[in-house]
Amino acid sequence: MKARSLLIGAVLSIGLLAPTAAFSAPDVTDSVIFTEPDFGAFTGVKVVEIYAEGNPDDPFPGDGKFTYIYTVMNDTTSLLPVIGLQIQIIPGCEPATIGFFTGTGVDPDPPGGAVAGAEVEWNFTTTSIAPGASSSKLYLTSQCGPSLVPDLIFSVDAEGAFFANGLCLGPAVLPMVETPGEAMPCTIGFWKNRADGKQGVLQFFPGADFNAVVTAAVALSGGVFTDEADLLANLQSQGKRSTLERAKQQLAAFVLNLAAGDLFPDNQKCKLFEGNNITTNACGNGIKVGAALTLVIADVGSGDSQLENAALECSDDVNNGIGVTN
Repeated sequence: MKARSLLIGAVLSIGLLAPTAAFSAPDVTDSVIFTEPDFGAFTGVKVVEIYAEGNPDDPFPGDGKFTYIYTVMNDTTSLLPVIGLQIQIIPGCEPATIGFFTGTGVDPDPPGGAVAGAEVEWNFTTTSIAPGASSSKLYLTSQCGPSLVPDLIFSVDAEGAFFANGLCLGPAVLPMVETPGEAMPCTIGFWKNRADGKQGVLQFFPGADFNAVVTAAVALSGGVFTDEADLLANLQSQGKRSTLERAKQQLAAFVLNLAAGDLFPDNQKCKLFEGNNITTNACGNGIKVGAALTLVIADVGSGDSQLENAALECSDDVNNGIGVTN
């Protein structure tokens, strides 16, 4: 899914600087407008671009980490220059590296970013970010992935002890620690037959076991499916359908496979684990199944037909076991 890019956050109002172009092809992009709350002394835009391991455009390939790149743009209407950016740190999600890309804007003071208490901070006291200017692209890497909604706190400081806070996407989701079992995913065809109670498949997840798998799958869908009936309706869709409907059908089988692995890890059919590896398929190269699921959920909710198709192809490959290993 090379071209994923989920734009979350505020739509820029007239008079504000528009976000710069993405560094290359991030998996997720989030933009937030900030304004000093008391006097409106400054305003601007903070952008974050997030790269998952396996994205061919990840600036730090092969490190096994997520890369987060932040840019602060001070609006031309601001009265004050910006002198700092802080991002909240979740315990266990401390950055592995912190820095900036030179030649992309106003560079921060040496050492170019550091941990200060429960925050990562970049300071611009030597050369501030004047109204109309932008910071360099400021980066950190972490083992933690982003949550699906902005829930970390960021703060932008300006001269005269003025500051503005907001919510931010950043490293927040700890990696799963598990010893994955053998990957044995099943296709949408199997799951449709099991949901329909077809003879020949009833011995798999008999009785209440199937209902338990469906309930667990709904929870794994990140809100894409509102309840068990919604998931099964999407699973059993047929006929001429939109790309989104077909993507949601494949996602339904994807989360059913994962739920079956969670609840019945010793089963010999239809099981998948977040820690299983993907060597190469439509999801990417050298990533975990759990990371692929996160990106599929984001793509399904993007409203972008190309990203919905990427989610469809990724889920289809996973459900067919293409490139999926233990």
